Amino acid sequence: MSRIPHAELSPRLRNGVLYWYAGDTFSIDIHLMLRDYDGEEIIIPEDASVSFVFKDESEETVKEFSFSAVEENTVKLEFDEDCTALFPPGEYSYDVYYESEYRTTLANNNRVVVES
Repeated sequence: MSRIPHAELSPRLRNGVLYWYAGDTFSIDIHLMLRDYDGEEIIIPEDASVSFVFKDESEETVKEFSFSAVEENTVKLEFDEDCTALFPPGEYSYDVYYESEYRTTLANNNRVVVES
């Protein structure tokens, strides 16, 4: 008896790259571990915001997730049917921005692969 080949876990992070299969719906909780210059943990204040900006290969914004009133330094990215439909198979990138007194880039051009 043969085994049916299985799909990889979707979504998944491998070597810092976010992968998922086109059309999959899911949510991801992201806990932001921020440290100051002294190595002390930064608790995101109520008046701060966090944004995840997903871009296609031509650097055009495909989807932006914006959060204010972040609780326990955690945000939830929701990829429902409408959202995941924005991502046909291909390669993308995302940036993460933290805005409080200043705007700080937390991630720049991190890779995303949407598989068929």
